[in-house]
Amino acid sequence: MTKAINEEQLLSSLNGPQREAVVTTDGPLLLLAGAGSGKTSVMTRRIAYLTNVKKLDPWNILAITFTNKAAREMSERVRQWIGDAADDMWICTFHAMCVKILRREARHLDLTPTFTILDADDQASMIKQCMLDLNHDIKKFDPASVQWKISAAKNELQSPATFVSAGNSPVDPIVRGVFLAYEQQLRRANALDFDDLIGKTVTLFETFPDVLKTYQEKFLYIHVDEYQDTNRAQYQLIHMLAREHQNVCVVGDADQAIYRWRGADRANLDYFGRDFPTHKMIKLEQNYRSTETILKAANAVIQNNQNRVEKSLWSTKGAGEKIAVYAAQDAEDEAIYTLSKIQAHVGDGGRFSDCTVLYRANAQSRAVEDVLLQAAIPYHVVGGMTFYDRREIKDVMAYLKAIANPQDEISLLRIINIPKRSIGEGTIRKLLDYAHDEDLTLMDAIKQAKKIEQLKSAEQVARFAQLMDSLQERMIGATVTEFLHDVLRETGYREMYAQSSKEEDRARLENLDELDRITRSFDRRRRGSVLDFLAETSLMTEVDRNENDERDAVRLMTVHASKGLEFPVVFVLGVEETVFPHSRSLDTLEGVEEERNLFYVAVTRAKDKLHLSYCLERSTFGQVHMNDPSRFLQEIPEDFTERTGADPVQEARFEIGMSVRHPQYGVGVITDLVGAGEEQMLSITFRSKYGTKDIVPRITRLRVLG
Repeated sequence: MTKAINEEQLLSSLNGPQREAVVTTDGPLLLLAGAGSGKTSVMTRRIAYLTNVKKLDPWNILAITFTNKAAREMSERVRQWIGDAADDMWICTFHAMCVKILRREARHLDLTPTFTILDADDQASMIKQCMLDLNHDIKKFDPASVQWKISAAKNELQSPATFVSAGNSPVDPIVRGVFLAYEQQLRRANALDFDDLIGKTVTLFETFPDVLKTYQEKFLYIHVDEYQDTNRAQYQLIHMLAREHQNVCVVGDADQAIYRWRGADRANLDYFGRDFPTHKMIKLEQNYRSTETILKAANAVIQNNQNRVEKSLWSTKGAGEKIAVYAAQDAEDEAIYTLSKIQAHVGDGGRFSDCTVLYRANAQSRAVEDVLLQAAIPYHVVGGMTFYDRREIKDVMAYLKAIANPQDEISLLRIINIPKRSIGEGTIRKLLDYAHDEDLTLMDAIKQAKKIEQLKSAEQVARFAQLMDSLQERMIGATVTEFLHDVLRETGYREMYAQSSKEEDRARLENLDELDRITRSFDRRRRGSVLDFLAETSLMTEVDRNENDERDAVRLMTVHASKGLEFPVVFVLGVEETVFPHSRSLDTLEGVEEERNLFYVAVTRAKDKLHLSYCLERSTFGQVHMNDPSRFLQEIPEDFTERTGADPVQEARFEIGMSVRHPQYGVGVITDLVGAGEEQMLSITFRSKYGTKDIVPRITRLRVLG
């Protein structure tokens, strides 16, 4: 039932551009939504406006987001406006939408509706096995590089037949053959990988126009969030669905385009105007998150990017505190500074969870983790090993996958001898060979084990086949939680750990209990099938996997992982040339500009207080580097910052007898000094094996110790 909400209620509390975006429902709309500008509120009210004011049937509305977390939030907020009618809408991620379509239309693509969705680990295992089957040396040709190439090709809608290599990687000559073998293995396993979900849906629509027509008539009004992060396949999918009725609203911000490395194309925002020439554009520039000082700094930085639509964020929160910029001697000093500011915030009545530490690369977290551990401060690294990465959870999920889809060879191989059933590697090899020779699936070979000559464990394999058949029957009509209990009991998996006295095995039991809690929540929320549960967990992003951590703890994460989030206090580490912007980005203008977008994202995560820090010297892979402060720091007007920390060492006045640290030779004492300014040369006697060296300070950054 749809709740009775009138237009005045829907539009109350919105600013002018937000109101315009809500009521502009017919025809194509490009919504340029700056960070923290209330786009979710606009989209949810727009959907409610369509149902309550325009009287549109809810099942004719599609809203696409990029994370399950965002989809759930949007769905909950829509429900607040329109009630149970929200259940009839498709509010989901690209991949979740495509899973629904492909399950319904599987017969058109030589799939069954029970197809498995491979996660990244399963995909890596299958590609590695394909390489071994083709006699490729996996030490010479990195399977991870092949996997990346295949993923990139699929996002560009390439098949093995149309694959065109980009670049000059050593793996390029073998990718096409591995790609073909991998696709054949996927078909045998009745499986799709993450990239296939969108690509196969595009193929479905291209090959079967009547199927496309069905979904064009279903989705009369389409909404797409984070449009600047769409890749070619996603762009093509939306264009196909929207071209009939053209009632499509895309929401994006080119200033926050940070995923070029995984195929996203910010130019899709530009293509929208080309594809829908009658479109209207509305800018959302009022920010409801950050202080004026933070926003002015962000605006000053991002305006250095070329070819962007002018947009300037503003706020009514007031100026707030200045941005703290700290010059650290090294990564340890940077970490100690961060610790001290976190302790001060908590000492003033704040919470640890108010504070988030952002960095460009994962390796930068180590120094901060060390000082937080020493100070006994709780912290959580977002993007570390997640619950679903744990061995026992992957085992149980493999059981569920293999039972739901008996063609899933990877899952079968994982659990065929867990718990131990005396089915060793030799037996498994013979089963695989028999399956290959007889053109059978592995499960079919398992069921015919007694026909295989000299198979010593044939009886054990037969019992395993009976177990899987029995569990497949139990799955029918059971809730996910009921079926989970059956699997854990009948396989002996839970008992395997219950009988152990090891501390780590007790922890594994606790994780199995947590999985039980997750399935119970799923059953209450969706009452879906085991396949639905497997699809939901397979489609989780990094943000989704960490969203339920509600501990009062400092969060550590990459800037990429922080997209879409906000925090009262933000620390951005390593704001140095070659670190942020990253060294790999410095060769092209496009690369530098995406790094500037990433810095803009980092800055606009902060609500109240922002700390930026850089090191005068940083150790990387055993080498000490002396990087200049990031160009992005120089782009922030001095009026918005408060700078503390070490003075730039290159401006130091050197004297005989002074102790200094050299980035390569370590600590030494100045024993002689000749010349001045840029021509100055120092003789330094080092305490190490290096003895006395002549050093030119102009070209070697020295740290003054005293």
